[in-house]
Parts: sequence; structure tokens; C-alpha cells
Amino acid sequence: MLVAACGGAPPPVEVSPPAQPDEAAALNDPSEPLPDPEPVELPRRQCRDDAPAGRDPHDGSAGMIATEPIRDVIAAHSTEVGRCYEAELARSPGARGRVTVRFAIAPDGRVSESEIASATFEAPELERCLLEEVCRWAFPSPSGVVTVSYPFEFAP
Repeated sequence: MLVAACGGAPPPVEVSPPAQPDEAAALNDPSEPLPDPEPVELPRRQCRDDAPAGRDPHDGSAGMIATEPIRDVIAAHSTEVGRCYEAELARSPGARGRVTVRFAIAPDGRVSESEIASATFEAPELERCLLEEVCRWAFPSPSGVVTVSYPFEFAP
């Protein structure tokens, strides 16, 4: 079953106590700099050859489009999204969670770029499949470039 929804409460965060009291003291010592976190590269897909890679959707060319047509297009492609998830279930029975896809709609209505904004479970093949599907979608033409973030909820 595929459930696509917007909003909702974030999942609870589990916090573990430090393994040793010395670790807690080190973390609270302001004279010790915290290590930089390792960068995480989230999957991204350039959908069109004529779309500039890594373009900032907030560079002044941002446009507008009503929410309802966006939902309608996404709903019209629920079968394809469902196929991506079914393939994931074949690899990982019981896979469930949320994958948020962020994509840019160009002024001609075609998706120019898509990326995984976040995911609550690890499913690289599902993510790849979602990005490929989103790149095929066409929306009503907005007044400029529109960036959309859409959470897909998956449960068997």
C-alpha cells in the first residue's frame, strides 16, 4: 500500500546517555571544539540537459503554482511511485517510512531537477526510482521556477 501525505508530526527521537561519565564532561567543555559532522550526500538527479546543475531555486526566478494541480499530478503518478515501493518491498520486506522528494518545476512545467530531501529509512534503490519517476512528470506551467518538497509515506 502507498500512502502519500503532507505534514504530520516528526518521528520521536531516541537519545542515548553517554557510555562513560568522561564523555559527558568532554561534550560540556566549551574549550574543546566539537568535531565537524561528516557531510552526507543525499541523492540528486538532473532531469534535463538544459537545466543548470546545482541551480539555486531562490535566485530571483522563483515562480508560483497552485497547490491543487501539484497534488493532482502527484496523485496521477501514484501507480509509478507504488511500483518503486513494491520493488523495495521485494528487496526489504517490511520496509516502511517517509521519503521526502524535493524537485524544481521549470517555467515550461517540466521537472528540471529532483533530490531526496530526507528519508526515515535507508532504501537507495527506492530513492533512485523515485527521483527517476519525478523527473518524468509534467505540471501546469508556473510563472517561474517552483521548488516543491513532497513527503511520500510508505507502509506494507
